[in-house]
Amino acid sequence: ARVGRAAVGKGATVRAGDLLISGIYRTASGVVSASAEGEVRGRVQQTLELTQPLFDEVKEYGKREKRSFSLNFFGREIKLFKSAGKNEGEYDIIKRKEQVALFGVVPLPITLAWEYALPYEESRVALTEEEAVRSAFSQMRRLLAIRLSEAEVLAESFAGEFTDSGFHLRCDVDCVIDIAVPLAYQSDLSGG
Repeated sequence: ARVGRAAVGKGATVRAGDLLISGIYRTASGVVSASAEGEVRGRVQQTLELTQPLFDEVKEYGKREKRSFSLNFFGREIKLFKSAGKNEGEYDIIKRKEQVALFGVVPLPITLAWEYALPYEESRVALTEEEAVRSAFSQMRRLLAIRLSEAEVLAESFAGEFTDSGFHLRCDVDCVIDIAVPLAYQSDLSGG
């Protein structure tokens, strides 16, 4: 606890919703409330699972089409070009901005912005078992990096099997992570 007092000790088992750091003190003259702040690191076991089908969706892109071009001058946007109509089918939107600089060095208060539509068609491509396993592990690594970015990973174990849906991968992770959830505590401490 940086501010307040620890409500649990090292090695204690806690559940979701348990009070971990308190800002309420009992004194001879009554109850005193103050803010509480700190870090509570806990050892947590998590299981992450995913299934990689034995096929992959692949986008085949067509020719990009310009949708708009604008100039932002001193915070004011001026549309120089905007295409009429709506694009048919599926497409990705690509936006690009570029700061204008004098002699390529001194930035000016001018920004150029382009927007393109990139039409595509999706098709399914069959994966070999090896490709499905490799793709599943790659996706799991990305998932672990996102979910456990603040954690200290102590151990991980992987188990995978082929099912009717594809390659199912499970990862059991043992890690240390900040488990505290800050709460705003509102209470009438006037004795009522």
